[in-house]
Amino acid sequence: MKKSLQALIITGLLLTVFGTMCGCQSTVQTSQSSSDIIQSSEVEAASNSGKSETKLDIHEEIMPALDIKQNGGGDEQSAFYGAQEISKLGLFSQKFENLVKESCTEKEFQEYMTWSEENDNPVDNKDRPYNINEMPNLPNVVKKYSLNHDKVYEILKDLQKYYTELSSESENAKYADMIYTDEEIEAIASGDVKKCFNLFTYNTSIMKNDLIYTPAYIYNNTMDKLEEAGITAEEIAARTEIYGSFSLTDEQMTALQNKMLKYVALQAEKGNFSGTYEIPTTATFSVPEKIENATFVTQT
Repeated sequence: MKKSLQALIITGLLLTVFGTMCGCQSTVQTSQSSSDIIQSSEVEAASNSGKSETKLDIHEEIMPALDIKQNGGGDEQSAFYGAQEISKLGLFSQKFENLVKESCTEKEFQEYMTWSEENDNPVDNKDRPYNINEMPNLPNVVKKYSLNHDKVYEILKDLQKYYTELSSESENAKYADMIYTDEEIEAIASGDVKKCFNLFTYNTSIMKNDLIYTPAYIYNNTMDKLEEAGITAEEIAARTEIYGSFSLTDEQMTALQNKMLKYVALQAEKGNFSGTYEIPTTATFSVPEKIENATFVTQT
């Protein structure tokens, strides 16, 4: 009986030890399995992600000074320094200016002349955006001086006919661009500045609310200012090819393309750009192929 009791005690102890050992082994195995899962997940996440893990070290591009004498002829200067898309809104015919004169007091007309002269140089647009409500454009002048709707309408309809005939007789696309549409004529004659400017499509300059940012402004101002203006990476990316056609020096063009690339890359890093950016061959700045959800490829 004693031996049997001792045998039972020993057997019980052995079972306890065995159970403890099994429990420890099970815990270790469970722990190892969890560790393996975590490690496997990290490896899988790392392998599946082509995103750049390193924060980009991007500094403001040093932009060579602009010289208006180098930027091609009048049309190209207008495209680079001015808002080419709205050039016909700055076309003041003699009939229109006569209407302004007869609609104003002598003092008001002198103020109008001074206002026009002070804002006649598009080069100023490299330092400031074009404010549609402050600059002397057709609808703004109509609004400011309360010009007669029907008289303005008639003047613009005559110009519409003139440029339509001129365009049909010439292969120069410039004349076709000067033809006012009926909707534009009505908006101008009504002095509806905002509606008038919203009728145009902006492929070179960028319009934000009441401000228009020219290529010269993009060139001449910091990336912080572009971001403050609400200019998006998509808008910059869409203009890469167009801006590459301007008559800039090699140094200026490289700086401009580097600046545009840097801006898009920074916006991609912030999660504000998820498209594909084609890097011009003139750009010398390097970025990873993938930045967050954006892809960067070099043009061929």
